[in-house]
Amino acid sequence: MKLSSSINPRAPFAEAVARYLLLKRRVKVAFQRRDRDGKANLAAISRLFDAQRKAPTPEHIPGEVAVAGQRALDDVQRLNDHLDAMRSEAHRSLMIALGTLGEYFGKLMAADNHGRLVVRFERFFKKAALERFLYVDGVNLVKSRFQDMLFMPGIEDMEMLKAWSKVLGYKSSRLFLRDLRVEYEAIHGLREMSEREVLNGVSRF
Repeated sequence: MKLSSSINPRAPFAEAVARYLLLKRRVKVAFQRRDRDGKANLAAISRLFDAQRKAPTPEHIPGEVAVAGQRALDDVQRLNDHLDAMRSEAHRSLMIALGTLGEYFGKLMAADNHGRLVVRFERFFKKAALERFLYVDGVNLVKSRFQDMLFMPGIEDMEMLKAWSKVLGYKSSRLFLRDLRVEYEAIHGLREMSEREVLNGVSRF
């Protein structure tokens, strides 16, 4: 039974994580099955390849060896295709889970107007990073220096940050990051903010 997001604002995140973890377990089972069945398939395939090397023509390959070997090859392909499909589905569910995590903390940040944009983001990002580490995929951004994360190449492609930016009214995570970086550099004396940047931000609209 689905939780009501109006009662529990974490419900979409919890549901998305639960689905991801379920699919992750299914992928693990699929790996184990492929490895288990692979031993029998490998023996049949090895016999087929050995017969092909020794036979002067395909007609000289024993019928049972050819049939068993082809069946094993087909089974390996089927298991690999099934595993690839499951891994793709699990990855999509992970992206959804990270997106809902970004939405959740984006809403929390939007409701908190205490301090500068970059200061608030750092505060909530650390909490979101801990949630991801503990409950989602174990990726540990908790101990990363905030400034390293803020200027990390490719960070704008993070699903969590894309959703976070959208909640705050930005057209893209790239524009959100630009505002964050401008403020960070200004706070730390790395640059001066223009009057327009001080009053309006630089990228939101």
